[in-house]
Amino acid sequence: MTDLASIIIIIGCFAVGYFVVSHAISYYKKPRVTQREKSAQFEQWYDLAAYYRHVLGLEEHYSEDDLNRKYSELIEKYNATNLSSLDDEFRRLAEEKTKTINEAYRYLSLKTR
Repeated sequence: MTDLASIIIIIGCFAVGYFVVSHAISYYKKPRVTQREKSAQFEQWYDLAAYYRHVLGLEEHYSEDDLNRKYSELIEKYNATNLSSLDDEFRRLAEEKTKTINEAYRYLSLKTR
């Protein structure tokens, strides 16, 4: 009986050891984020801010008043009630543009705070 118990304990130790080693190897095989990748992620974020400024027609340095003014102008321009006489496709494009404008305003207004 003791031989069977010792065999079970040895098999259990091997199983636990295999589990620990395999997880350690998989941990060290994970790709690490390099400084170049971090800067690329920052550039993507920076490009997002530049894209949203372009959507609203803002300069690189803008005030909160400029942001609010441009936002209200564009929302009024693409308002669904003003475009109700247009075809369905044009109304759909205007709705997409309005969503993009709202997204840009939300992003840039949070960034200026």
